[in-house]
Amino acid sequence: MHILFISEFFPSLTKPIFSGGVEARSYYIATNLAKKHTVIVLARKKSGELALEQNGNITIKRFGSEISDTKASITSLFSRLCYVFWVVWQGFDLKQIDIIEAANFVTYIPASLLGIIKKVPTLAFYPDVLLGVWQKQFGFFLGLIGEISERISLLLPWTRFIVTDVSVLKKLEKAGIVKNKIALIPCGVDISKIRPYCQVKKDKKLLLVVSRLTAYKRVDWAIKLMSKISDQQVKLGIIGSGPQENTLKQMVKRMKLTNRVWFKKNLDQKTLYTTMAKAQLLIHPSLIEGFGIVLVEAAALGAPALVADIPTSQTFVKTLGSVELFEKDNFADFISKAQSLLKNQEKIRQLRDNGLKKVAVYNWEKIANETENLYQLCLKK
Repeated sequence: MHILFISEFFPSLTKPIFSGGVEARSYYIATNLAKKHTVIVLARKKSGELALEQNGNITIKRFGSEISDTKASITSLFSRLCYVFWVVWQGFDLKQIDIIEAANFVTYIPASLLGIIKKVPTLAFYPDVLLGVWQKQFGFFLGLIGEISERISLLLPWTRFIVTDVSVLKKLEKAGIVKNKIALIPCGVDISKIRPYCQVKKDKKLLLVVSRLTAYKRVDWAIKLMSKISDQQVKLGIIGSGPQENTLKQMVKRMKLTNRVWFKKNLDQKTLYTTMAKAQLLIHPSLIEGFGIVLVEAAALGAPALVADIPTSQTFVKTLGSVELFEKDNFADFISKAQSLLKNQEKIRQLRDNGLKKVAVYNWEKIANETENLYQLCLKK
């Protein structure tokens, strides 16, 4: 197959650094499929990335000047629009395309247009349905644009939607998409690469957040938790970037927690996995998750997680057994569950062991094979 993968962001092949779960999935699916097929990726160029990168069967073409911030903002609208036109131009120029996959809202319209022009199957990876909540999460103007673009995206002539959790599948059905056009394929981890990091010595005083720093991720809850923990040796590490970064740093200063809370971003994979493997507990209060790939990575690295009781988290209780839930809108329950876990080393050990034993079901190679089978099915039709 000749596969066109349209992913707004796609990391370096030699030193991958991910801006989020969608980019991580794009990387692992594309690189695994490239073992047997020709893959072309059209992306935007982040800092330090090459405009053209090739290795074996995979070619990445990146648009525009380097950007250091991947967040959605009013000022980024023009550059994203230019990227959309560039994708159509690049895709139209390709002599052979058998199938197209689009990875996020920015890529849906150009991917669908190219599918119509080239008369090939087009698939939309759909991490979550945000109809009705765009403005609450992103403000009036950006939220309005998001709401309109999602409604348009759902009307496009997709061959299939790919979702990672049954909760998203149900949201798509509610939005009017028939069930036989939706494929449920989870995200995963590279088990062979991640296992060696499990030998890293645990730091029982380290709590960790690995997340985009946006309002709906509620990283501020993790910071507030630190003020409730009397043991001054307990530290909180926050790994990620996003529009709330400065606000959260100011919050740490205001609460006089600068000696107990640190921030890092754009970590290479080795440093990220080493830090996650050290952590006693991953704190993940996010209200919205299409999947929650960081929870699978944490399980594979032996780091249990305290997570909000949302549909995707409920799935991991069943499949991984490495997460502890708290009532999603109950801050007091969040604090209570966190304090209880930190005092219960036996419970921590049980959650850790569960994750290490069960995480193999989320293997990227297996998931890439499922994706390949879906592509083949679409081509037959």
